[in-house]
Amino acid sequence: MTPGDTPVTALKGVGPALAAALARLNVATAMDLLLHLPHRYQDRTRIVPLRALRVGQECLVQGQVTDSRIIRGRRRNWLVVLNDGEGALTLRFFHFSQRQVENLKIGR
Repeated sequence: MTPGDTPVTALKGVGPALAAALARLNVATAMDLLLHLPHRYQDRTRIVPLRALRVGQECLVQGQVTDSRIIRGRRRNWLVVLNDGEGALTLRFFHFSQRQVENLKIGR
C-alpha cells in the first residue's frame, strides 16, 4: 500500500463521523484528501487585468490607488479607485477601519 492509498480513517484525528462526512465528498484515501479542492476555491495565482473583469466573477486584481475619499452623509462610506493602466475599478466600502484607510493611500 502506498502512502496515497492510505484510508482517511488511518489519519490522526479522523474518526468515523469525519470519515463519513468525507465519504459524502468522495474522499476515501489520503490522496483524495490532498487533491480535494473546496467548493468555493479561489485561484489566487492568476492576476486578472481590470479590462477583463466580468460581472459576478471572483478574481485577483492588482493596481494602484488613484483616488481615495471618505464620503460623509447619513452613513459614511469610502470610495477607492484602483487603476492598473488598462482600466479602473471603483471600490465602495461601507464598513472600514482607519487602518484600512491608511493602508490604501493614493499611490499605493
